[in-house]
Amino acid sequence: MAFAARLDTDGRVLDVNQPALELGDTSGDDVLGKPFWECFWWSYDPAIQSELREEIRQAANGVTIRRDAECRMTGDRLVAIDFQLAPRRDESGRVVDLVASGVDITERKASERRLAASEARLRSVFTSIDQGYCLCEIETDEAGCPIDYRFVEVNPLFEEMTGLHDAQGRTAFDLVPGLERHWLDDYVRVALDGETLRFESESEAMGRVFDVFAAPVEPRGHFVLVFKDITKTKEDEKHRALLAGELNHRVKNSLATIQAMANHTLRTASDLDSFGQVFSGRLQAMASAHDVTFSKDGEGAADLHSLIEAQLGPHAPSEPERLRLDGPRINLASTLAHGLALALHELVTNASKYGAFSNEAGILDLGWTLERQDGDRVLVLTWRESGGPPAPPPEREGFGTQLITATVKHSLGGEFHREFKREGLLVTIRVPL
Repeated sequence: MAFAARLDTDGRVLDVNQPALELGDTSGDDVLGKPFWECFWWSYDPAIQSELREEIRQAANGVTIRRDAECRMTGDRLVAIDFQLAPRRDESGRVVDLVASGVDITERKASERRLAASEARLRSVFTSIDQGYCLCEIETDEAGCPIDYRFVEVNPLFEEMTGLHDAQGRTAFDLVPGLERHWLDDYVRVALDGETLRFESESEAMGRVFDVFAAPVEPRGHFVLVFKDITKTKEDEKHRALLAGELNHRVKNSLATIQAMANHTLRTASDLDSFGQVFSGRLQAMASAHDVTFSKDGEGAADLHSLIEAQLGPHAPSEPERLRLDGPRINLASTLAHGLALALHELVTNASKYGAFSNEAGILDLGWTLERQDGDRVLVLTWRESGGPPAPPPEREGFGTQLITATVKHSLGGEFHREFKREGLLVTIRVPL
């Protein structure tokens, strides 16, 4: 639809084309000589009429008016038009009349609304996605060589994912002077060569690891990035791998220890019943140490006092004064806890069979302190039995002693000393923390 009308400088209709009359379901007699703003097309809204009247005054003074407007058509339907009001001059330059014209732009307006709605949806996604987003452009030098890339637009999560503040409008190397060159090289492939890339890469300069999707957009030289900071995920993966490796190492060591205990216990046991009793006790010592070590949310650290109680408790006499513990609260690493558990188990087993706990009067004093040796912390445990049978040196070294020696010296890097005194056994264990 297109309509045209000629007006005098006061805005009265002098002439109008037929399409305009048909669309307004009116006739020339209804509009000729009538102020343009009072015609059917505009009389539906006083505000519209007032605006049009002012524009006619401006056009009469030589100003051309052009804007989007809505005029009424048959059935009171409003139609969007590209409206223009232009003065027409004579040879002397005097405005002699005005030409009002309009072209139907309803479809264009509908397209604009659809585009605006689409952009609003995209904007909503842009601001709400749980990933960083940015629109970038490649910067080049005078010779056309890529030297940097600029962040044209960024979403709210961009700063959180990158740690970069006020990035919009600035370049990457300006924001991160030590940024690795490979980032620019990759994005040049995207923006200038048209590649689409998906990759994970670390930036030491930024101290982060990113999962990146990069795609080219028009015009050439521009590209978009959708990315996520996966630094924590990668650290967790490394930690899990470390834990798996440590677990594998511990399982192998535990199996080797169990195998050695089984072989030697079998060789020294008088019968299967005694083998079962001794071997079961040693396994229980390892299990108790494990329980104490991982009793607090799997932290992998054991409280020394709790470890001692777990190993000595089942063997201790009912009289509390016969077992005296004295020492500060100390947390032990899991390896140290397991080793000490085996040593304590062997010592308390011997005390129950031959030492302080084998009669009704024996006493065990177990104390521990922390010392400094060459700048390192050293745990010193003193095992002192008294009141039990005399403790003569054994004719041969049993497996229990061999196990303690191997554990303390070789596995824990410590020292193991024992003295067979008249009043009872005295053992000193020193291990680095």
